[in-house]
Amino acid sequence: MHDDAAGPEDAGQDAQLADLLDACLRAEQLEPGAAARLIEAAPEHLRAELEALVRFAQRLEDSAWVGPTETFRAGARARLEAQLAPPRSHPLRPMRLGTRWLVRAAAGIVALSLLAYAATSVAARALPGEPLYGIKQAREVLAVELARDDAGRALVLVEQAGERLDECTRLADAGRTELAAASAEQYVATLDRALTTLVTARPAPDQQAREQFAAAVRAQQHGLEVLATVSAAPLRPALDQAIAADGMALDRSSQPSPTAQPAAPPSPPAATVASPAPRPAASPAPLRSASPSAVASPSPVRP
Repeated sequence: MHDDAAGPEDAGQDAQLADLLDACLRAEQLEPGAAARLIEAAPEHLRAELEALVRFAQRLEDSAWVGPTETFRAGARARLEAQLAPPRSHPLRPMRLGTRWLVRAAAGIVALSLLAYAATSVAARALPGEPLYGIKQAREVLAVELARDDAGRALVLVEQAGERLDECTRLADAGRTELAAASAEQYVATLDRALTTLVTARPAPDQQAREQFAAAVRAQQHGLEVLATVSAAPLRPALDQAIAADGMALDRSSQPSPTAQPAAPPSPPAATVASPAPRPAASPAPLRSASPSAVASPSPVRP
């Protein structure tokens, strides 16, 4: 008994695995342990195989082995393409399960080296609940980690808040009100994270970064106001909360960063020491005229 030929569903799953594997390996190079977080964010039916592929790739990277020659590379690629090609008219030889797993792992590694990921653009438009949404979340986590500084992370996060608003709009248009409300709540959470990152950034963001942040929030606030006028009644409380969050974000983002050192107040002018006022000269006490009676009479001379 031999395995059936890989159909479109298997090809799509291989593309998802290749894309997720690339994100995991890149994140692990930047921060050890980051791949585990991306694996947890991946679709549940892909986590076990993705974890095995990550371990396999790490073992290959850690092992010291002599690089293959160009002739071997060309032959290996030809054999791999022959294994992945559609079945011909004559029956194929049975393929063991272990061999198929190695072929799939090799396909992922080849896809990584050639940067040929067919699911990238499709995942960017994925909605919550769809198979490729896990890839979208993994790429967003990686984008935040790759930002140059706190101000850059704040701008990446406010852009991701715009993605949550786009998802909310598309879900509302499709009549999926509960998922749309959940996306509006995710919008508020992502915007709050972006605002906190901006106002606590070290070093403090420059004026251009603040203006770019405020422009993105104003555009999102306008989109929410338009959506609130045409959305169903059950969705409006979540939209009102999101609009209020926009107003608070615009107010706080315009305030100076609390990490900035306030300017020192000007030193007060040196106090001039007042010279003591000269004391008025004491006027001499008036001489009292002696009364005649007060003049002592001379003592009588004794004989």
